[in-house]
Amino acid sequence: MMWGSPGHWLGMGVIMALFWGLIIAGAFVLVRRTGGARRPRRPEGNSGPSRQEEVLAERFARGEIGADEYERHHVRDTPVNPTGHHWGRLAAGTAAALVLGTASTAALAGTLGGRNGGPPDAARLGAAYSGECRAPALAGSVVNVDLTDMGAMMGTRHGPGPLTGRFPGGRLWPMRGMMRLSAVPTQVREGTVSLRAYNTGAWPHEVLVMPLPTGQHAGQRPFGTGDTVAETGSLGEASRTCGAGAGPMGIAPGTAGWTTLRLAPGRYELICNLPGHYAAGMYTELDVTR
Repeated sequence: MMWGSPGHWLGMGVIMALFWGLIIAGAFVLVRRTGGARRPRRPEGNSGPSRQEEVLAERFARGEIGADEYERHHVRDTPVNPTGHHWGRLAAGTAAALVLGTASTAALAGTLGGRNGGPPDAARLGAAYSGECRAPALAGSVVNVDLTDMGAMMGTRHGPGPLTGRFPGGRLWPMRGMMRLSAVPTQVREGTVSLRAYNTGAWPHEVLVMPLPTGQHAGQRPFGTGDTVAETGSLGEASRTCGAGAGPMGIAPGTAGWTTLRLAPGRYELICNLPGHYAAGMYTELDVTR
């Protein structure tokens, strides 16, 4: 399922609705268990009038109370239908979960991308960075790369958190679709090409340029040790915080990195090869034409 596709956001909406539904259900159970005055229940199997109702009817017949007072007491003391009451709460809770799920998904879509789920345009990306992390004027065809993840929303910083789990033995298990690498434009002319990468996520990221073999699509590279793919044949990378070329720790959150290289006509794959990130969805195709 492609990031930003209708199916992706529909799935996210269902997940968000279930998430809020569980919270609302938990709150309902907590309130039911911890307090609130309860109206006395009529004994099971007793469908006739209670003693209190009989006394009320006798007082009304003797003229001790008027019709208004009789009606007021009768309505107040009549047991409420618990089934209808619970169905009303269930309907209200379901509606609230759907509203919150839709709102959360819309906010997430706005946070993680621009129009149609794609990356923010170059002007918006460039305006987010200043000082030493503003990329200088770059040579040749410039490709703006957006590196992002859901860690900022889920409260993680720099390391395994809700975005990944671990298989027995320590192998990372990334949640596919929780990270994204996208580029604008996705097609350039041969010759000098510069990548300007912005990390808009909560984790460090990087960009490597890898030739894409004939018949192979982005995202299909086999995994080796360390939850990464082989970097054999890499033509260059942007993995230095606030600088050009390769760095030891990747591009830090909220900063930029860049690189310039020469590319011949062909198909290339831009990837983030930090442990687990490629499997989580950080790849896209770049086409170079004559």
